[in-house]
Amino acid sequence: MLAEYGGLSKVMPWFAVIFMIMTPVVDRHAADPGKRIHRASGRSLVGAFGARSKVWAILGATGLVLGAAYMLWLYQRTMFGQDRHTRTTAS
Repeated sequence: MLAEYGGLSKVMPWFAVIFMIMTPVVDRHAADPGKRIHRASGRSLVGAFGARSKVWAILGATGLVLGAAYMLWLYQRTMFGQDRHTRTTAS
């Protein structure tokens, strides 16, 4: 149903700003690189890559990248996507 929300930044610019700030907060790993939670996930991945089996480390890194990419795609699609519900006034 994301296609229904295209072009929100034109109609609600302040919502677009708040949504931009809050979107990476939902994905804690992309939020603030200096925060403890990011350091903890980074240390976990480094430790996983140090293990014998690299499968879990690759899956974890892939999950982090895909989560951040999805958040960017979601923001672009909802805020700047095609506006299908433009209201026109009768003249």
